[in-house]
Amino acid sequence: MSFFVARSLEEWKSGRLASRETAISVGNFDGLHLGHQKILRSLAERAKKNNLAAAVITFDPHPMKVLRPQNAPLLIETLEQRLKGFERLGLDAALVLHFDAELANVSAENFIERILVSTVHAREILVGENFRFGHKHAGDVHLLERSCARHAFSVEIVAPALIDGHPVSSTRVRQAVGEGNVEEAERLLGRHFALTGVIIRGAGRGSKVVFPTLNLSPDQELLPARGVYATRALFNGAEYGAVTNVGVRPTFNGTGLTVESHLLDFSESVQQG
Repeated sequence: MSFFVARSLEEWKSGRLASRETAISVGNFDGLHLGHQKILRSLAERAKKNNLAAAVITFDPHPMKVLRPQNAPLLIETLEQRLKGFERLGLDAALVLHFDAELANVSAENFIERILVSTVHAREILVGENFRFGHKHAGDVHLLERSCARHAFSVEIVAPALIDGHPVSSTRVRQAVGEGNVEEAERLLGRHFALTGVIIRGAGRGSKVVFPTLNLSPDQELLPARGVYATRALFNGAEYGAVTNVGVRPTFNGTGLTVESHLLDFSESVQQG
């Protein structure tokens, strides 16, 4: 059965999981790092064991972009990357809620009753120990636990994944990527950090003077620190070894920030976006 994505409460209620009880988690899940994966793998296992739909509730845009845009983090992944990650982890569905001032004002109690209970029919809720929700982050794991009996769901608090004795977090991933420490980011993510985007037209001088490059317009907000990286490039379903420069074009004294990759053993003509 295909992965189901609903982008509003109404779409969920009219979709194929409308009557299913769920094992659910709630969060931004930016980066889908090892801590997120620990929660969601446990969720998928519990759902399968108890004949529930395994689902997540996530938000777009990131709540900080609405509440305190000046402090909003650069996102590690796009929404599409997150959704594909949920599917790879064995989940059945995602409810993507548009985060705006109206949703920000929903009380924690109303979030439980209107969304967790009445919409997704939560029977098992799995979250991290620092989980907060509702207006002014008034809701926490203790409120969820106090609500169990009244709403007939159970709550599991999943301990954080630890690396070097410290919890894995999106903040740690951002710091590693921002410093150009992609090896550390890979440890925290459990996979390579990846950029996606469209190929755009460059100056055209690379093929005449040095070597041909593909110029990427990244979808992601977070880019590695300026530098040259050994990378793998996926293009038209094939994978190539590559050398990628993030930063000002080193050869031509350019001033614009670029992501340019030289693909090894690649000689195709590329349609540029």
